[in-house]
Amino acid sequence: MVVRQTPTSGQLMKVSQQAHVVLSLGQRQLEIPLLEGSSLRVSRIELLRAGLQVGEVSNVTMPDAPADQVVQQTPRPGAGAATPRVDVLVSQGARDAAYVMPHFVGMTEAEAGKRLDAAALKKKLNYVTAPQWPHGSVIDQAPLAGARSGRRQPSS
Repeated sequence: MVVRQTPTSGQLMKVSQQAHVVLSLGQRQLEIPLLEGSSLRVSRIELLRAGLQVGEVSNVTMPDAPADQVVQQTPRPGAGAATPRVDVLVSQGARDAAYVMPHFVGMTEAEAGKRLDAAALKKKLNYVTAPQWPHGSVIDQAPLAGARSGRRQPSS
């Protein structure tokens, strides 16, 4: 398509005079690089090199992909794109195991220890004198019952 011309349409020109026209090359097609398997940082650099930019970044928990790895991209690699933006889906890695902390207050040390061992939670014991409680009873705990706890968090 003709984008611009000189002289403009409708003007008279001499037989020896040259007309100049500017033609469109069409919509710019951008080559999309392969980002999948790269970190988000490396993907940003690759896109900048290609004259593109990161579009929307979404995150997903994926046990099979390391954290910060691009697992999907739109548009697909190699495809020509009319927009300079590439959307990416980034793995957050595997979700850490977590537990709701049970209620230990009032249990014996042995009962509480069995439950902590079964959940693979570490324990830290502090012994205090508390005449109002039976000997060997749990009288307090941290984290509190009902709190979310990871595997390695100590409990007392």
